Amino acid sequence: MKDRIKLLYLGPDYPHVLDSSEKVEISAVALLSELYEMPTRNVAEKNFREAYRAISSGNIDAAKRHFAKYKQLGFLANELVKSFETYLETLIDRKIKILDTNSPDIASRVNHLGIKLFLVNGWSMLPESFLSLPELGTINVHPSKLPKYRGSLPLLWVLKNEDTINAVSYILLNAAMDGGNIIRQVDYPVDKDDDPVSLEKKTMKVINDSLMSTVDQYVEGKLEPVVQDHTKASKTARYNKYKKIDFVEETARDIFHKVVNYAYYEPDAPSYFKLDNQKIKVTGCLGQVDADIEPGVIQMNFPNIYIGTKRGTLKFSLLKNFGLRDTAKMLSLLLAKDPFSFQKEITITS
Repeated sequence: MKDRIKLLYLGPDYPHVLDSSEKVEISAVALLSELYEMPTRNVAEKNFREAYRAISSGNIDAAKRHFAKYKQLGFLANELVKSFETYLETLIDRKIKILDTNSPDIASRVNHLGIKLFLVNGWSMLPESFLSLPELGTINVHPSKLPKYRGSLPLLWVLKNEDTINAVSYILLNAAMDGGNIIRQVDYPVDKDDDPVSLEKKTMKVINDSLMSTVDQYVEGKLEPVVQDHTKASKTARYNKYKKIDFVEETARDIFHKVVNYAYYEPDAPSYFKLDNQKIKVTGCLGQVDADIEPGVIQMNFPNIYIGTKRGTLKFSLLKNFGLRDTAKMLSLLLAKDPFSFQKEITITS
């Protein structure tokens, strides 16, 4: 059988579907700083981090030791670490190299390994000098029907605009954000009850079903790149900037999806709002309710609070949807005028 083309994968997971490809093989993956630099005092998470650092340096034996200790204590780890368990185990078992794409010697390492193609999924912007390294270019996986929703939050924008059809777009990366030529698009339906998590799962299924055939056909020269219609391009908000909730300007539906999205992807750094110049982190929401409350007004009926938005009202649990400190902050403000009342109202002013 002809030698398979070696590929560098940049993404927060491992595309197992490519293991069956007769055309390409994953030779290395890009370093994930969130794993390598993960701050933690949790003994399970520490062993996970040390296993990742060991495989990054090529020390397979140390990686196996730390991973074995992690497996014994894995029930103590947070959900984010658990979600990377199969990923790390795969790297260790297959002795897959990890490359720091920001290293000054990245070009020589790519050449030394004979890598001819990059595959990117869920990664930050990459410099043109890096994109020019592989002979066959860089394929990017983007979960929107490009040129719509370029940027880091395409699925939230699909929900925000109540689209009924979305697509996974495979493009050839260039210096323009998500503006490269399209080599394939795979459509799939969006249901009215979808939220960011269900839509993410749908998207991942489409990727799993189409990734290998797309990459294989591309390296065989069977896919003709098509230039995007840049006049129809639209962008999402910036990832971190969009975390802030504005109850006056945003609808209940959009805020609910925002809360679900960030709590799912970043449980330790979720969406938030400002109350009396203090940051209140929101880790969940009980959903939209039928109540007529002015935008930006908080009403408490302990143990729940209700917040009015631009359109609709959201219900939150003080005990489940906020951290202890933030719950204490809100209670102190809500009960300031009458400490014996458990039905109070305040207005968000910042």
